[in-house]
Amino acid sequence: MKKIYVFIVSLCFIGIFSCNDELDLQPLDRITEQSFYKTRANFDGAIFAAYSSIQDFWGTSTETLSERGEFWKITMTITDDVAADNVTSDGISQDIDNLQIRSSDIPYGAVYTQIYEGIFRANVVLKNLDGENELTAEDKTVLDAEAKFLRAWFHFQAMKLFGTPPLALEVLTDINNLALPNATQDELYTAILADFATAAAGLPEAWDSGNTGRATAWAAKSYIGKVNVWKQDWPTAITALADVVDNGPYVLLPDYDSVFAFDNENNAESIFEIQYGGPFSDDNLWVFDDTHSENFKASQGTGRGWYWDAGNGAPGGKLGWWAPTQDLVDAFEAGDTRAATNFYQDGDMYYTTFTSLPYDTEWSSTNYTLKKYRGEG
Repeated sequence: MKKIYVFIVSLCFIGIFSCNDELDLQPLDRITEQSFYKTRANFDGAIFAAYSSIQDFWGTSTETLSERGEFWKITMTITDDVAADNVTSDGISQDIDNLQIRSSDIPYGAVYTQIYEGIFRANVVLKNLDGENELTAEDKTVLDAEAKFLRAWFHFQAMKLFGTPPLALEVLTDINNLALPNATQDELYTAILADFATAAAGLPEAWDSGNTGRATAWAAKSYIGKVNVWKQDWPTAITALADVVDNGPYVLLPDYDSVFAFDNENNAESIFEIQYGGPFSDDNLWVFDDTHSENFKASQGTGRGWYWDAGNGAPGGKLGWWAPTQDLVDAFEAGDTRAATNFYQDGDMYYTTFTSLPYDTEWSSTNYTLKKYRGEG
């Protein structure tokens, strides 16, 4: 009897192990990282995910933390260029304006998260390039260059904002080793410039119209120059930027105002421009306004009015969180016509939903309201 039981148990083990090679070890009900990265279209989609993290920087609301305009707050409000005009409705901007950074203030954590989200997404692409896939050698070169451009771009933002942030050059998988130490300035500059150099060598000089906005070799060369300006390596910066000016496809537009026009995106001055949807993607009542131009309507969104529209009794009931300062206005020399593009001044025509009226300096604590990002009526 014992022999029979032993025989049956042995057969069971043989059955289990002999069928092991035929079992599906990957989930069949969902896409996994192992099954996704196969085609060029798959990798392009992953690259676009990293670009979307850049969109969050300037978006009126983000997918990361559902916050609004946090990058604007920590890069503009902290300067002498704008004043936090609405104290009661945006105390965080007031804190930053007064250089009182509190642990409870959301913007810095939100932007930090967005930066390392983008770095992670770029690193995931790099990690999977050498796996089993259908990519050609040329595909791999371009995708490697593009992912490194994005990784360098995010690290550069992190360094400018936080000084010596962590350097994340790979996907971390060990749950016990997720906390990276702060990098040194030298380590950051070395890694950032190396990634941009790879991008400059591997990216195309231009993309077709279906890929407008993707990083190019010229964009990478431009950032090599810009990073070296921050590094104060002036000879290297001059060499890199002179190459872009002398040999790149860019020219200054004759009309400064047209640089910011809705119908002139990705123009001859644009080296690297983040792509967003059109006016209907903003889902706001401005698209039904037949009183104003598409250029003006496209500049209006569900959150932008809080930041740039005039407050303090201005029509439309906006908050006017950030007002240009006299210090910024004075940076424009007498006769510089660009000032009229940037700021509303007393008597200028100010556009609101379905109407327009002369601008009143009483609407702003500094007497000025930013015009450039609001478009023209």
